[in-house]
Parts: sequence; structure tokens; C-alpha cells
Amino acid sequence: AIVMVLVTHLDLSEWLPDTPFVTQRLWRMISGDFGVQLFFVISGFLITALLLKELQTKGTINIFQFLIRRALRLLPAFGMFLIMALTLSTLGILPHLNESVIYAVFYIYNFVPRYKYAYEFAHLWSLGVEEQFYIIWPFILKFVHSYKKLLLILLIGISMSCFLLLIYHKWAFTHSYFFERWFIPACCPILVGAMGAIFHSNFSLRIKA
Repeated sequence: AIVMVLVTHLDLSEWLPDTPFVTQRLWRMISGDFGVQLFFVISGFLITALLLKELQTKGTINIFQFLIRRALRLLPAFGMFLIMALTLSTLGILPHLNESVIYAVFYIYNFVPRYKYAYEFAHLWSLGVEEQFYIIWPFILKFVHSYKKLLLILLIGISMSCFLLLIYHKWAFTHSYFFERWFIPACCPILVGAMGAIFHSNFSLRIKA
């Protein structure tokens, strides 16, 4: 998944043959967009599996500790990146980033309007989607104890996301935003991964029983 994203951002796709099979078939399976979706699915599965394991072994989920772990994992590298980007912008090496950085700092770069979009922060939209999901999801897992209800919640989210992706191009306001990167519908692959973790956890419990 990471290699796919790097290949796209480094424009290495330009080295591929310009044929219909490559551009219309092969590239869709190895592009950065597909890499991000794959990463979302893996992330949704792993994080949900860990949270369910904590719930099963300890009887609850310590949401505060979960958020602290997420912060310690991300903030050092993220903070260093922002400092470097702002420093280069101040020196005139990078374009003016002051408006874009507000969206980046608060993990809402997936909602940034197109006219404020800075390509130096292009990769932060996916980080925003993940962080928004992991602020909400632990609370749902902690207080909804029925697997059937959890799966229903996920199915509703996936269905809503797919529906919005199918019709979003008909709304005029979406031309001013990267609408496909908004929390819904962008979290759909994370929901798919979370659903896989719930099925896996439920199946494991039945085997142990």
C-alpha cells in the first residue's frame, strides 16, 4: 500500500507504457488511490481487532490511553513535518501555507477547499480521515456490546458512503471541495476493515466457546 502511494507521488507512473490496458486496467490496481484504500482497510481491521481484544480481556476500552497512544505514535513526526514546512514557507522556498496549515493541524485536511489546497500537505487528507474515525469508533465499540448492532452500524455507514460516491458529481458545491475525501464517504474502506475484524473476533469467540 505504501509503495503504491510513493509511486504515484513520485510520478513514477510516467515510466509505464501508455496503453489502454495499463492506463485503464493495471494502473487502477497499483495506483496511489488504491494504495490508500488498501491502507484504510488494513488500518480499520488492525485497530478494531486490538480494541475488541482489549474489550474482551479487560471488559472495557480505555479510550484515554488509546488516544494517547495514537498521539505518541503520530505527533513527533507530524509536528516535525509541520515545523519544516512552515520554516521553508517563511523562507520563501515553499508557497504561502498559513491557511492550509490550520486544516492540517486539526486533522481536517480532508475538508480543505480547493482554493486553499497546498500540494505540500496533499498526503494529510488520509491522516485526517483516520484520526476522525478513531476519535469516534472507540466510543461505539465501548458502549455497543452487540456484534449484530455493530455490524448494522457499519453496514449503514458503508451504504451511505457508496450512495454519496455515486451521486456526488451531481452536486455543484462538490466542485469547490475534494468531496470524495470527506469523512463520509472516505471512511468506507476503514469500515470494511472494521467489519472484517468484528467477523474475525466473533468467529474466534465461537470457536473458544
